[in-house]
Amino acid sequence: MKKNAKHKRPLLILVAGLPGSGKTTFAQRLADALGASHFNSDLVREDMGLRGVYDEAAKAKVYHELEDRCKAELLENHSVVIDATFYKKQLRQPYVEMAAIAGVPMVAFVVTAAESIIRARTSKPRLHTDADFEVYRRIKAEFEPFETPHYNLDSGQESPEEMITLALTFLEDLA
Repeated sequence: MKKNAKHKRPLLILVAGLPGSGKTTFAQRLADALGASHFNSDLVREDMGLRGVYDEAAKAKVYHELEDRCKAELLENHSVVIDATFYKKQLRQPYVEMAAIAGVPMVAFVVTAAESIIRARTSKPRLHTDADFEVYRRIKAEFEPFETPHYNLDSGQESPEEMITLALTFLEDLA
């Protein structure tokens, strides 16, 4: 996997947001800009043969696999960008603990967009996700706000390039 291009020590970066928020586009570009590994919950779900299976057991398996992949990369001294809804505090907590144990900074970015933009995005088929506007509405109703420090980015107001510039500025102090 990739080595850290701009940081002397690894970073653990969570990219959270509702379906259609733009989190995957942002996470991919941020990982590229940092030379970090990128793991996406939808791709992991596909790798595990669980696409279309969204019960609690399947979700738990996917999030556990994301944790395992993240740990492996941190052990190799690589920065990691994890991209998932992280709609529940219990899904985020393992990463807080992992970062503390590994002695690496953890940063969370929450990507949002106006509901009208999300409706338009989720009305079209997307390559690795089945999440439509109804899924967005269900997850939005269950989304638990972040209690830990995080940065909000609005993909409806900022271009992907602007979001990356903002994120890199936030991350400069961690170098």
